Amino acid sequence: MVISWNNLVINGTTVEAADLTNVASITGDVQTQLGTKAPLASPTFTGEINISTNNAGYSTPLILKNNNTADSGKFSAVLVGPTGVGPLTNGDVLLSSDTGNIHISSNKNGKHLRFISNSWTASTSMTLNDTGNLLVGTTTDNGVDKLQVNGSIRANGSNIAPLMGINCGGNTTTWYNLVAIQANFSKFQVATSENNYIQFWDISYAAGHDALAFSKAPDTGHAHSSDFTFRVSNGYLQCKNVSYTTSRLVYVINVLMA
Repeated sequence: MVISWNNLVINGTTVEAADLTNVASITGDVQTQLGTKAPLASPTFTGEINISTNNAGYSTPLILKNNNTADSGKFSAVLVGPTGVGPLTNGDVLLSSDTGNIHISSNKNGKHLRFISNSWTASTSMTLNDTGNLLVGTTTDNGVDKLQVNGSIRANGSNIAPLMGINCGGNTTTWYNLVAIQANFSKFQVATSENNYIQFWDISYAAGHDALAFSKAPDTGHAHSSDFTFRVSNGYLQCKNVSYTTSRLVYVINVLMA
C-alpha cells in the first residue's frame, strides 16, 4: 500500500478521494442492500408497480421488447395522465406496438377471450370463443352461428329486431318495436312464425308520412303465423297480434334504402 498526498494506492489500484467519499456514505452491508434489488434476468415482483407520469399526458410506458432481432419492435402499455391525449382521457390505458400487429390469444384449446365492461367481478359482456364465435350479451354458444346477440342490433343507425326473433305473443293490444325508422328507408322484409309455420311480408314505407303498405309474400294460409298487423309509431316500425295470443316470433330479415 502506497499513500501519497492525493492518492491511496492498494495493490496497484489507485483509490481517489471521491471513491472514499462514496464508501463513507454507505449505511450498511453492501451485499445486503444489493440483495433487495430485482435482478435483470427474470425478476419477481410483489405488490404494485408504480410508474410516474411525465409531462406529455402519458405515464412513462411499461415497455416489453424482444432484443433478439434489430427490428423486433416494442409493445408498450401506457396509462394516460390527467391532461389526456386525443380521444384518450384520464385513466385510459393505451396498448401499442411500434412495428407489428397486436395479437391477443388464450394460447390454449377450449379457452376463450372474455370481455367485462364493468367491475372485473361483473358478468361477462362479450365472449370470443375458441372456435371464432362472437357472443354478445350471452355466454351460451349454440355452436353454429358466428355472431350471437342477446338483445337488439343497431346497424346504419337503426335498431334491428334480434336475429333470434321478438316474441309477440300474449295479447292483442301490445305493439312491439321492430326497427327504428330512418328517412331513407323504403321497404322492409319481415318473417312471422309459429311452430313450424312461417309467413313472409313485404312492407313498403313512405318517408315523412308514417304510411305503410304491407302484403304477404306469398300467403301461406296459416292463420296464426299470418295474424299480424304493422304500423309506424314513435319512430319505429311496430307489429301487433290481431286475433290470436299464442306465442309467435317476428324477424326483420332485410331493410331496403331509398
